Amino acid sequence: MIYLVGKAEAYLQSQAAWDITITNGPVEHDRDAGLWLAESRSRIADAAGFPVIMRRYTDPETVAFVSRRDLESIAQQGPATPDHVIRTKRLPLIGGDIDAYATAYKAYFTENEPLAKARKTMLDPAPRVVLDPLFGMCTVGRSAKEAGITADISRHTMVVIQRAEKLDGYRALPARDIFDMEYWDLEQAKLKKAGRLSRFAGEIALVTGAASGIGKACVDALLASGAVVVGVDIDPGIETLYTRPDYLGLVGDVTSESRLREVLTKTADAFGGLDMLVLNAGVFPGGCRIAELPLDQWRKVMALNLDVNLVLMRQAHPFLQAGA
Repeated sequence: MIYLVGKAEAYLQSQAAWDITITNGPVEHDRDAGLWLAESRSRIADAAGFPVIMRRYTDPETVAFVSRRDLESIAQQGPATPDHVIRTKRLPLIGGDIDAYATAYKAYFTENEPLAKARKTMLDPAPRVVLDPLFGMCTVGRSAKEAGITADISRHTMVVIQRAEKLDGYRALPARDIFDMEYWDLEQAKLKKAGRLSRFAGEIALVTGAASGIGKACVDALLASGAVVVGVDIDPGIETLYTRPDYLGLVGDVTSESRLREVLTKTADAFGGLDMLVLNAGVFPGGCRIAELPLDQWRKVMALNLDVNLVLMRQAHPFLQAGA
């Protein structure tokens, strides 16, 4: 195996089909992109019939691929490995027309299902991969882990396609053969026996003051209920509170409006939007007589315990509304 793979790599190198030139820089992460992600995730969930997580990738290699002028032709042929269709669907969505994608998927099923040896139940028609020159690549799954696996497969496929294009061109199996793999009997059986999802599966929660106490307890409860969670705290320990695909820890002073905007943008990039907001951050100094209460302490308490909640709810409202 190693010998044959080595010969294949050497051949690709001899044909100048091994190295891939990166000509595009990363897409900038901005608020408009975050709202686009939240709105797209909501429409994909509607098409799928269940909540989804959507992860965004804007590394230079991915951006170089989605920015190619021939993207429409090279990315619309099929997966590099047939069984990848179970994770990625046969084709990615290019751009943002989710309704058109769903319609095309239904037509693909209608055309190929009568040719199957046994009757098939149509899977959901929602895309699992979205390619867009303005926003990079987004991958979709019922969980953060699923979306991450789809991303790994898609990145590998991008490399295969670009190397093949340097030879005689990329060619996938015909749609009919891909359909047989996507709808093989084992997958149909798994679909029929699928268990009930966790209460908050596919939902995204943001918790402030999440490094300890009530905030950490909220994070634990939400993760146990199937949600993905973004924890925010001024304590650097928030970043390493958990090492798992459904958790993101962000250090930040929640009294900073600019930092709150960054947190919401990172939340959308990591998981696709926002569904729940837990306003937990606060300070509770010891009691004292009002005549002895320093004004700067009063202002600090009011800023963190009251003003921050207004600012965060106001900034988060468009994301919450997009997912409603």
